[in-house]
Amino acid sequence: MWLWIRNYHLDGVVAVCVTTIVLLLGCPTWVRAQPSEQPTQPRLAVVPKSGSGPAASSARYRFKMGDTLRISASGDYAAKITEALKASGPSAVTLYLNDVAMTTLAMTPVQLAPESGLRLEFYLARDSQDDGSRAQWGRLLRKQRGFLMTLPIALAIGVDPPLLVHTQQPLQFYVAPEVAIWWTLAGGLAIFLVVYSLLVRSRSVLRDQ
Repeated sequence: MWLWIRNYHLDGVVAVCVTTIVLLLGCPTWVRAQPSEQPTQPRLAVVPKSGSGPAASSARYRFKMGDTLRISASGDYAAKITEALKASGPSAVTLYLNDVAMTTLAMTPVQLAPESGLRLEFYLARDSQDDGSRAQWGRLLRKQRGFLMTLPIALAIGVDPPLLVHTQQPLQFYVAPEVAIWWTLAGGLAIFLVVYSLLVRSRSVLRDQ
């Protein structure tokens, strides 16, 4: 009796082992390590400013008025932008800063090697002689608080909705350095006080004619 139970137990163990081996051989993905997913390169991305720091440094994503903002396009986006530029010229691509369409910015496309795609260069400048430029910059700057602004950035190709542009760090923008702005305000206030003092002290200005 005891011998029969032991044989029955061994047969059950063998059966379980055989079944497990069959299942593993039938589903090799259970025993084979899955390849790790490689990070995909964004098809639209801001090119960081040149500098000695790492590409992800926040200073390399800080732009001021007069700088050139570069955006790289790859894959099907690069092909689509190229076709749009051939059909309609630079006006086919519109840069959006904080949901404001900056249609008056000068843009230069730079064709890179086939495997590298396309690069778009936008000159961040306000044209005081252009009503459209003044209006667009006015709408953008009125949305901001403080000297340093964080701007969401997007790109529209033709009549398609704007596409989000990837940045490793938030895109920051300022009109002029904070120190320069404070010195300008201080200088203007000093000039006003000097002129006002001279006017008050001048009897010829205050007496009745």
